[in-house]
Amino acid sequence: MEVALASMLAADGFACDGLLLPRVSACIRPGNPTSCASPIWSGSRPPVLCLNGTRDALCDQQLMTRAVARLTDVWTMHWLQGADHSFHVLKSSGRTDADVLDETAPPTPPGRPDCGALRRD
Repeated sequence: MEVALASMLAADGFACDGLLLPRVSACIRPGNPTSCASPIWSGSRPPVLCLNGTRDALCDQQLMTRAVARLTDVWTMHWLQGADHSFHVLKSSGRTDADVLDETAPPTPPGRPDCGALRRD
């Protein structure tokens, strides 16, 4: 719900430097797993960084990739390899949850050196 609200506010011109959208689950609709609910994102003007796990049962990677391809060039999709909807990874992956959280730190946006990556110390 928060992702949808933030996206709608940004599309309506609410002032913000960008959107960080973790765990977008709009690409799986109950009863229709082959559809993707992306219209709320199409009007987004600020830069968007979306983070989803490749094992997220609530976001089909192929559907999301197709939806993002239709969006503006301000949208960046980042897939967290092996992560589920809660960004947890299987022990057999060789990665830890901490590795995934470190990977979620957004990069410095182009032309915005004042917005450095968020890192846990």
